[in-house]
Amino acid sequence: MTFDKETERLTAGVRFGLGASAADIDAMGDDPRGWLAAQLDETPPAPEAAVPPDIQSIAKPFFEQAVVARRAVVQNDVEAAQKARQARRQAGRLMNSALSIASVENLAAAAESSFPFRERLIRFWHNHFAVQSTSRQGKVLLPFFANSAISPFVTLPFHQMLTTVSQHPAMLLYLDNVRSTGPNSPLGLSRNLGLNENLAREILELHTLGVNGGYTQKDVRELAEALTGWRIGKPTNEETAWRSLFRPARHEPGGATILGQNYPDKSERTAEHILRDLAKHPSTARHIATKLARHFVDDNPPEAAIQKLERCWLETEGDLGEVSRILVGLDEPRTSLFSKLKQPGDFVLSSLRALDVDVTPMLANLAVAHQKTMGQPFLDPPGPQGWYDTAADWSDPGSLARRVDWGVALASAAGDRVDALAAMERNLGAFATRDTRLAIERAPTRQEAAAILIASPLFQRR
Repeated sequence: MTFDKETERLTAGVRFGLGASAADIDAMGDDPRGWLAAQLDETPPAPEAAVPPDIQSIAKPFFEQAVVARRAVVQNDVEAAQKARQARRQAGRLMNSALSIASVENLAAAAESSFPFRERLIRFWHNHFAVQSTSRQGKVLLPFFANSAISPFVTLPFHQMLTTVSQHPAMLLYLDNVRSTGPNSPLGLSRNLGLNENLAREILELHTLGVNGGYTQKDVRELAEALTGWRIGKPTNEETAWRSLFRPARHEPGGATILGQNYPDKSERTAEHILRDLAKHPSTARHIATKLARHFVDDNPPEAAIQKLERCWLETEGDLGEVSRILVGLDEPRTSLFSKLKQPGDFVLSSLRALDVDVTPMLANLAVAHQKTMGQPFLDPPGPQGWYDTAADWSDPGSLARRVDWGVALASAAGDRVDALAAMERNLGAFATRDTRLAIERAPTRQEAAAILIASPLFQRR
């Protein structure tokens, strides 16, 4: 099917991108599909450390003082315990400030990215492998999870991302694999320790096969046993802090049988072999093809689109670059433009990009605050299932009203520098309603015109 230039441009900038900036329009020129495909050809960045060295240095005193305080309590040294607690509070303030800055920088980087389609893929996979900050260590890991476990792999074979994520300190901590010990391992036998199945269950139910993917409770247990031994280094240890470690003394001995496939025990490599097979399983292909189509095409994705993605997944054994190329070539995103309600995070980013504002730290902080009021706290999903992806999840009156508040706040922060009419043409084009167009044209100030655009019903959609 052939589409007109405007439909192609809007599909690239609004549906597959994060909102069309002037730079996006210049970059795509007369070839919006080529612009999208070129982003898939970019050399993947090297995986970063789970926690950057500068953040490790800032965080270390916080955890060290906890150890000092506990030791002082055991020794009944009240004065030393109080000093340690005071030092820990001060270290905690410095650590929280650094982590807050890192989180805000994440949002600003996405808002100003020259590769918005790639950024959208990162956000999709980040949500697919959702992690929360349910502990102090988790809070330190969370802002850097995407750069260390997601963004380097969005165009590579899926098994690479799956393995990296499953063994990442943030995931091991969040889904309690650090508490899981093989019952028949040396430590399991000597200390009467046992399995925690959380990570194994979510790998099968959410990350690969899907809830109806054909696995059983026995498969969950077998995978949990294969994952035993993977832990993380203590933040106070110079050599192993914030790293994934394999501890053989905690690993359940013996092989595993999952979905009828036998895996002889190879210790730390056992889980890797299982994950590679799960990544290319037909149920995984179907599960993830459906999620991709729901995110990029429609809340109720057409079967034809799902099948094309599924077929590519099976033919390439989950090559994410090839699957994404099929995705951008689908007709359905172009025939269903503006059918998807933007999640609050997408709405915030598309507003910043549409108005071409300079995302200062102050504005990025404002964006993070408003996104939270809309019901989607930045980098803090509601659980391992991630954020839901249909209009019904985001269209309650209160949340929609707070989108208007964000539009007013953003327009006020942007001042007279924005051109709302140009932003409307880039992001709505001929789809803009007559009422929206007239309201923007007749607005008494540029700020009011920008607020009208951001609050307009069509701008809420992609």
